[in-house]
Amino acid sequence: MGIGRGTKKEYYCYICKIEIVSLKNFKKHMILHYDGKRCPLCQIQTKQFLPHLVKFHIKPNKTNLLYRDLAILVRESNNPYILYNPKLGLDKEQRKKIWKLASKR
Repeated sequence: MGIGRGTKKEYYCYICKIEIVSLKNFKKHMILHYDGKRCPLCQIQTKQFLPHLVKFHIKPNKTNLLYRDLAILVRESNNPYILYNPKLGLDKEQRKKIWKLASKR
């Protein structure tokens, strides 16, 4: 069934494997998994979990997902020089944003 007027969008919690009917209830549920430091879904450190949840997990755009994924790669490899690979085509500001995401510990 398509999503339109009169239908409710369902959200899925990948941590406890349940479906949640509304965005409001999904946000309330995800707060239960948040430890106050890191996102339970991607382990990026954040003090403001709900804006992070919306920006990177509920309504992401390709740029935000790229930044998040590169930040995770930099953090896990402990190699910030990955960002200087010419194949990525990142400029100074983009590298700065990614490094800021990656270096939060």
